[in-house]
Amino acid sequence: MGCTMLFACWMLGISAANAQEKRDTSIKSYDAFFPKQPVSDTGLFIVHLDKGNYYFEIPDSLLKKDMLIVSRRAAMSSSEIDPMVAGDNAQSGGLMIQWDVTPDGKSILLKKVTTRNLMRFSGTDSAFERAIMRQTLDPILMSFPIKAKGKQNMSAIIDIRPLYAADVKELTPFAQNPLYVALGLPVKKYKFEADRSFISTAQSFGQNIEVRSMLTFTEGDNTYSILVNRSMVLLPEAPMQARFADDRVGYFVRSYSDYNESNPVKQRSFIARWRLEPKPEDVAKMRNGALAEPVKPVIFYIDDATPEKWVKYIRQGVEDWLPAFEAAGFKNAIVARDVPVNDPSFNPEDMRYSVIRYTASAIPNAKGPSVTDPRSGEILESDIIIYHNVFQLLKDWRFAQTAANDPVVRTTQIPDSILGEALRYVVAHEVGHALGLRHNMGASFAFPVDSLRSATFTQQYGTTPSIMDYARNNYVAQPEDKGVKLTPPLLGAYDKYAISWGYKPIPQALDAESEVPVLNSWIEKHIGDPSYRFGEGDLNSSDPSAMRESLGDNVVKASEYGVKNIKYIISHLEEWIGKKGESYEDMEDLLKAVLRQYERYIGHVSVNIAGIYQRYPVQGQHEKRYTYVSKEEQRKSVAFILKQYRELPEWLEIADLNIVNNTGGVRKLLPISSYIERLYTSSFQGNLLNNGKLAYLVDNEVANGKDAYGAKDLLKDIRQDVFRETMAGKAPDFYRQMLQAIYVDRLINISKFGRPVPGGKRVLHALHTSCFCLHDAELPSLRAQQPGDNNLYFQYMDFRAADKQFKIESLVLGELKDIRELIKKGIRVGNATPSHYDFLLKRINTFLAAQ
Repeated sequence: MGCTMLFACWMLGISAANAQEKRDTSIKSYDAFFPKQPVSDTGLFIVHLDKGNYYFEIPDSLLKKDMLIVSRRAAMSSSEIDPMVAGDNAQSGGLMIQWDVTPDGKSILLKKVTTRNLMRFSGTDSAFERAIMRQTLDPILMSFPIKAKGKQNMSAIIDIRPLYAADVKELTPFAQNPLYVALGLPVKKYKFEADRSFISTAQSFGQNIEVRSMLTFTEGDNTYSILVNRSMVLLPEAPMQARFADDRVGYFVRSYSDYNESNPVKQRSFIARWRLEPKPEDVAKMRNGALAEPVKPVIFYIDDATPEKWVKYIRQGVEDWLPAFEAAGFKNAIVARDVPVNDPSFNPEDMRYSVIRYTASAIPNAKGPSVTDPRSGEILESDIIIYHNVFQLLKDWRFAQTAANDPVVRTTQIPDSILGEALRYVVAHEVGHALGLRHNMGASFAFPVDSLRSATFTQQYGTTPSIMDYARNNYVAQPEDKGVKLTPPLLGAYDKYAISWGYKPIPQALDAESEVPVLNSWIEKHIGDPSYRFGEGDLNSSDPSAMRESLGDNVVKASEYGVKNIKYIISHLEEWIGKKGESYEDMEDLLKAVLRQYERYIGHVSVNIAGIYQRYPVQGQHEKRYTYVSKEEQRKSVAFILKQYRELPEWLEIADLNIVNNTGGVRKLLPISSYIERLYTSSFQGNLLNNGKLAYLVDNEVANGKDAYGAKDLLKDIRQDVFRETMAGKAPDFYRQMLQAIYVDRLINISKFGRPVPGGKRVLHALHTSCFCLHDAELPSLRAQQPGDNNLYFQYMDFRAADKQFKIESLVLGELKDIRELIKKGIRVGNATPSHYDFLLKRINTFLAAQ
């Protein structure tokens, strides 16, 4: 038995040796593998095309070098696949990789660089450095058998189809919808069709390789083909010196854990910015205060698919940033150019070129994402995308926000000159993102509301000190205010300051750490000046001083002016837009835009209720991180919203206009009473009364006692207004009955009696997203945390659904009992709506009996 086993082992050994010998001979010489000379393109790698197949010849000298792969759509068969368009990059920032060879020399490995950028060593102890190295092994993404060796035997030839003509998860052309992921909704699942996918072209340049693939997918009965361009670029041998981030200046960031043998692990973040360096001959001039030319300016190419009439406005939107870079010490630092004509080497998806793309899409949007070197934050390339239908937003905003003051826009055909200036604003905003800047929703809070009615003030400052704000057009200015600037500024004080802070060289600093004192000193110069404050706002919409779409430092006053203008516009809408014999469609669309703006004012004011002013101070600044809105301001805000509920039916019904919804291609007439009912219902829940607001108000009362506007104050103010007719012995009309029923239902739905109380779900205020450029990178809480992300700026109170619920339950029960007694009293005094009150009593008693 033992001899049989030994013989079998001996035979297996011979078989293994034979197999090894066979594998050894599988790597052919260059001439044996390519008996006929292939079509070759020499650059970073040599790219070979032979018998319809593409191969990389990878030099040994480029193994273990840091590279980045960026996957971008060049063309696509349908925009119904998802919200993406031609020019989109599904992966935020690209995939950092290294090529390597297996120890036996038989295969080339593609490694995905991840933890090496997330865990960094800053100490001096070599033993501890080895511990870091053991934790930062680059995972192997793919393995490619070496088909042949190069002519000089110093390179390896591999077939690239498994990478470029396959469905590689890390390079998918599909992006996950962050909202779907956050809400746990199902996402589309696509099946890759290999028989209908292939590599179409491959080009090699000095520092990069561009490969285009036609990839086909099916999803149910639908078939989609996407022409994907993948850029692989060699990262700089020496990374750019990073600049550490500061919460008080709004830049996109990359984060890592800093390991040092002398300290606990520390989280560090550095900003995203372009590598702007003065030309050697200008270094001395810059030190003496003169402007310097950059070695390599930031260049944006304007897509040749852009309608000619918009090109000049796009160019202006880029060049509007020149003064900001001059504040940083650079001249001619940013340039807009036309796409080269008849240049076969120019590829808009090429990583060497940043392009402002114009896409034929019905999506009303624009965005400016960038690709960065994850080692340093250096922005390598940016592609700004303008969706054609952004003009729908621009038209709607311009009419709804300024038609009361500007006769020129009282039309369905707003002049190109006005739309062009609006497009210029959009482009300049997106260029700001492409330069590394985040949104600054807090900027407009720097300006007093009444200053926005001043011609002198607005002509000098516009509506906000930052174009990175969402301060659109001047809806505060009234019809009688003459000479007021109605449109946003080109650039404000904050924008110049932020670019200077991020880009101005600090020659005396030898590393990022030694820059910090200088960076702090630049911030300290402007402490206390609201025009230089950064406030991105949070996804809870809980900070009234950093809101999307708002203007001025007093949201109630600004919204009161806005509502006056809404009423004025609606009362004149038919006069301005009406044309005998024409369809009502344009008028109906403008009415919807105006009503959306009206709802926005209610939403703005609602943020004051349980609102919290958020700041990002450092030690010694003597500023609180969180401060609740004052009792007086919260009470005024509740009164404003309740006043809108009372008055809306009167002025909207008098207008006698048609509200039309277009769903699924079908136009449906919406009765005004139904519109008002839907607004009441959604607004009551989202803007006035929900678990989130009650939890914040309870906390406010705990923290500030009698000075706080508490949850009980909110319920009392709502009850006294909604049931005012009942308390006065009068019959409530249809809309007041509706409000009373909605309020009772809202209270019952807030209660968790008889239902399990979730413990983990975070309490959110209403999420307002009526805006352009809502980037995935700006929604960290709506998507899975990505390596290197740091949620620096979305700092909100950490309430969960179960927090304060015991107190909320008691308040709701007490409020329902108070309403029951109030209704009984109303019935006793002979109120003329017994059936309505019977319904409310039945609703309340049924709920109370079940507890």
